[in-house]
Amino acid sequence: LGDVYKRQLIFLSTFAIGVYFRSLKPEIYGLEKFMDYGFMMSMWRGNTLPAQDMWLAGHSINYYYFGQYLFTLLAKLTGIEPKISYNLSMAASFSISFTLAYSLIRDIVFYRIKKKNLHIN
Repeated sequence: LGDVYKRQLIFLSTFAIGVYFRSLKPEIYGLEKFMDYGFMMSMWRGNTLPAQDMWLAGHSINYYYFGQYLFTLLAKLTGIEPKISYNLSMAASFSISFTLAYSLIRDIVFYRIKKKNLHIN
């Protein structure tokens, strides 16, 4: 099994785990979830950027929202409404982070092993 397939398998398995746990408690309570969901809804409704601020009519969002933009773009392309795509994006964020951490650690370990083998020969 090639390394690319291993990484894809890691992503898909952690995504499935993330979706499972988000399905147990899909409510949007706590931390910045209201703001994240509000940003997604503003971009879902709008057709231009910058997105309109959901609390201050006539003004654009005065905050960094690139992550919400990417997940809203994917939601618009697939037609999945933000009430569902928000939870999918939370699971995907977990999966992406986990897969990137795995890849970084794997590459560092293999680099050190390769460097050590070059010094031995």
